[in-house]
Amino acid sequence: MARRRFAALLLVVTAGLAGCLPIPHTVRVTGRVSGTVTRNEKPVAGARVMVAADPSCIAPVREAVTKEDGAFDLAPFHKWVPIIDLAYGGESNLPESVCVETPEEGRRAGYSRGGSTTPEDIVLRCELTVPPKGKSGCIVVSGQ
Repeated sequence: MARRRFAALLLVVTAGLAGCLPIPHTVRVTGRVSGTVTRNEKPVAGARVMVAADPSCIAPVREAVTKEDGAFDLAPFHKWVPIIDLAYGGESNLPESVCVETPEEGRRAGYSRGGSTTPEDIVLRCELTVPPKGKSGCIVVSGQ
């Protein structure tokens, strides 16, 4: 019994010295992303809004469909991690991209920001202006 306790203590001390601890937990990878999608300043219902680590949004971690008023709300994304990396220091998140697409037009707007150690919540306004009137895109209304 004493040998098992000593072995477990030795494992924890060794892992701690290596910069990690075997403590399973979850980390917040992305912040909450909410906002509205409009076309020529009118709400767009049924647009698909995705949050992913890459600007092409090939593998989204979260997605939603806009409501009648063009609103969407994507909860923060958390992932399970088997160890705590003491050298890194806590929360871990990826660069974050938001993509908006409609069934009729495909991908029409987007927004990207770099990763940081504390994912921020943001509110976006995404305009799907049809060219040549203007440029499609999302702007930050509040947040980072």
